[in-house]
Amino acid sequence: MRPENFLMTRLLDTFLDLQPELLLFARRYLDSQDAEDAVQTTAMRIAKVVARNDIAVPRQFIWSVNRHAVFDLLRRRWRQKRELVSRVALETLPDTSDNAGKSELAADVWQALDAIPPADRLAILLRFHYGLTLKETANFLGISVTSVHRRIAKAIDKLRNALTPREE
Repeated sequence: MRPENFLMTRLLDTFLDLQPELLLFARRYLDSQDAEDAVQTTAMRIAKVVARNDIAVPRQFIWSVNRHAVFDLLRRRWRQKRELVSRVALETLPDTSDNAGKSELAADVWQALDAIPPADRLAILLRFHYGLTLKETANFLGISVTSVHRRIAKAIDKLRNALTPREE
């Protein structure tokens, strides 16, 4: 038997033994379908590197490949979600260029909102303009409730500073 075939057989046997555990690990971070995709990606990545004969501990190698597959998928999903949130947020923001029918204060508030960073603006709009709870806002943005709270506090401070009349 050629060394590549022996290594492939050894890796495949180890992978099949570990597959249920790999799937459980992936399900901690992903839904069932994505977890299965991550484990399948692990198998494909293992097959690609079989030509390397420097895999001393197959079990450790497989776990490492699986971790990378899970977290790569998580990052990809997170980026997709952020892009979607940004598109939706930009499409649903009120038009602040035409403030003729709004009070002067409302115009100042929207202008101040436009001046804060997009992530903070989105958190504050979801929370107060659209009425989402902190938890709903956190789920929508894909971040923790604590992070939402901090973003909103930071945004409110910036709004307060922008709207407070300065004494000269």
